[in-house]
Amino acid sequence: MAESSPVSSERKPRPGWIKKAMIAGAALIVAVIALVWACNRARPECSSFESCKRACPDWFQPSAAACVKLGQIYAEGTEVPRDLSSALKLFSWGCEDRDPDGCRELGLMFNGGRGVSREEARARKAFERAVTLYDNACARGEPDGCRGLALLVRDGRGIGVDEERSRQLSTKARDLYKSECDRGATASCLGLAAMLDGGQGVDADRSAAQELRKKACDRQDARGCHLAAIALDQGLGVPKDPAAAVQFYDRACTAGHSFSCLHLGSIYDNGSSKPVPADPARAAVLYERACNDELALACGKLATLLRDGRGVGKDEARADKLFRKQSELLSRGCALGKASDCEFLAGMFSVIGPFERSDDKAAAAMSKAIELRQKSCDEGDGGECYVLSGTFERGTGVPKDEARAARLMHQACTQGFEPACARKSAEPPAPR
Repeated sequence: MAESSPVSSERKPRPGWIKKAMIAGAALIVAVIALVWACNRARPECSSFESCKRACPDWFQPSAAACVKLGQIYAEGTEVPRDLSSALKLFSWGCEDRDPDGCRELGLMFNGGRGVSREEARARKAFERAVTLYDNACARGEPDGCRGLALLVRDGRGIGVDEERSRQLSTKARDLYKSECDRGATASCLGLAAMLDGGQGVDADRSAAQELRKKACDRQDARGCHLAAIALDQGLGVPKDPAAAVQFYDRACTAGHSFSCLHLGSIYDNGSSKPVPADPARAAVLYERACNDELALACGKLATLLRDGRGVGKDEARADKLFRKQSELLSRGCALGKASDCEFLAGMFSVIGPFERSDDKAAAAMSKAIELRQKSCDEGDGGECYVLSGTFERGTGVPKDEARAARLMHQACTQGFEPACARKSAEPPAPR
């Protein structure tokens, strides 16, 4: 029997073209991973609620910074109704993903019992992690890292108090922000504006802060335009100028800031000769932009214009669809724990309007709102105590209860909410 070929019993070598294809494929995978990582590193900070909301759940380029910024917007309650439950989830996720701002905000929530039960151990752990992450970021020349570490060192959170080091870190953050802002980074312009507004480690200069917001706006930063508008509208560190505020709200809306669209729509909807004449047609266009971004109030306002035929052609069928969209958005928000959405929903069902009046549905929504606000109040949020006090004082959707209103107002003051302390009803209620 003939001997078998030595090659036949061994593994045959792959043709050269297969090897080349495998090498090329592996190189392509590495290149794609590197590109995704680079894009994620270079991703600009989101500049509004809408852009943060889009960036946060992005599966291809998930941005922890965007999620934390979104959490801050929910916690502040300035652009959207305050939602501490959503803020807590976003801060937790951000901290887990090594975002120092997320850890710091998480520590503040647990330390103050704001939106959660007070837990000093969890607060300390979050602060210590934030210190490490901020320190590393500052060493890399990132101004947010230096500024964040300066605050923790100043207050002794996660690290010993060191006022001199805090000042040095603040100065370094200021210089880095200025350098990056001069090179066109709008987020750094706004970071420096925030430092100057509050006098954090630097001399306060609210006029200079406003100029930085304007600079960010000139570079098409929607949040910069919106913040500049608010300062002019409310006279925050600058003279009140409603007409100039309208211009900045308009620029913010054009740049994609839906809450500026909604606010500007309200100005035109209710306008007089100052700052602008009434223009319901213009208001309808602005409301539609905001409604398309799922702002429930904007949908309701647009529906009202269509129902009444004011500024637009009367269209009851479309108005009904928009009222239902508003109801769906509010119901969704209420189910997610947004007390203000529950209150709006209660209002929709308690009056004769777009829907059949339902006292049961209105009562259920209002009960949910009170439950949510009371929970936040009991967990240390003085602002929620204050709002709830007003609800019982006026009897908004509930029977009037002046004694409970007084107790809540006192609780709000005790928790450090200054507007409550200015009220006479913040005095300790008489024993029952």
